[in-house]
Amino acid sequence: MRGAKVLVCEDCGLVQTAYNAVEHERHAPSISSGAGWGNIRHGKGLRLDANAGLLNTYMPSGASKALDIGANRGDFIKWLNVNRPDALIDAIEPDYSIISSYTSNPSVTHIGSRIEDLELAAVSYDFVFCLHTLEHAASASGMLTQARESMRPNGRLLVEVPDLNVINDKLVVEDFFIDKHSFHFDDSTLRRGFAAIGLRIIDQLPTDGRNLNYVLERTDPGEMLSSRVVAQTNIKNIARYVSSLNSNRARLSQVAERITMLASRQKVGIWGASRIFDALVRYGQMRTDDLVVIDDYLSGKVEEMHGAVINSSSILRIEKPQVLVVLAKGSARQIEKLARSFGIKNVVLFDDLFAQVI
Repeated sequence: MRGAKVLVCEDCGLVQTAYNAVEHERHAPSISSGAGWGNIRHGKGLRLDANAGLLNTYMPSGASKALDIGANRGDFIKWLNVNRPDALIDAIEPDYSIISSYTSNPSVTHIGSRIEDLELAAVSYDFVFCLHTLEHAASASGMLTQARESMRPNGRLLVEVPDLNVINDKLVVEDFFIDKHSFHFDDSTLRRGFAAIGLRIIDQLPTDGRNLNYVLERTDPGEMLSSRVVAQTNIKNIARYVSSLNSNRARLSQVAERITMLASRQKVGIWGASRIFDALVRYGQMRTDDLVVIDDYLSGKVEEMHGAVINSSSILRIEKPQVLVVLAKGSARQIEKLARSFGIKNVVLFDDLFAQVI
């Protein structure tokens, strides 16, 4: 037990999980809907396509040098090799179990330590990539300061983190405050933090309610401005989230019953084998036998979930479920469109199914 507590700074509004025990060692992959979710190490791949436009705009062409903070399975490196083949990359990734795809790549220098244990070369990088890594930091301001100091005068920094606004989802069934994340950012607090460190926002993706995204350049550091209004808003939102999470999980048995009823009459497919799937089994006692379970991101990384084999979407060329239930949030409409391209006519979204029992 790490003795986690979620804290809110009453002055600036920053939300942080504090632990009695700090641990960085890798644990077994978990797709839990609770706080123990993590170590699948596929998050950067999930968001790389969404950031491709910004990368094309701000990653220099020709000879350049990039820093990948938390290189993960190498999704950004693969993008660079295709789109900026002359770029050199320093890849910070302490997990040696997932680096095989780029350790022999001549354009990549792998650095097998956490950034907190490194002293980065000053004024060295044209582009710094920090995608869903800042929330894992021992010190968020420390990581951003290191990134800023490592950037060349015209360098750019791309930062994306989970949006604390997710806790306002009325249909939430997954724990937002997972053990792998130390910081939880809202837009206001993060913007004020950037300004204090000496980073100016020059571009960003439109908000999707689940991710906060920014492209930054160096500027003069300022002061961290307080906002007690943001702090009080975050405190109230967290309290409401806890209440919603508990009540929603209590209703999952009704959703699971509907899916089981559908499966008793026809072949049912489930697209999404991650946290909502786990919540339906864990809290709703959903049966997984006879379900065709699909997840393109988990297939090949996780063999099964709660006794169900995890397939890629190519299974739909062989198996044709009469009903496909999409267990996803932000990507639900994209998955629905892809499922229909396989000829699946009856597609049901989790939010629509869940809303019927509330």
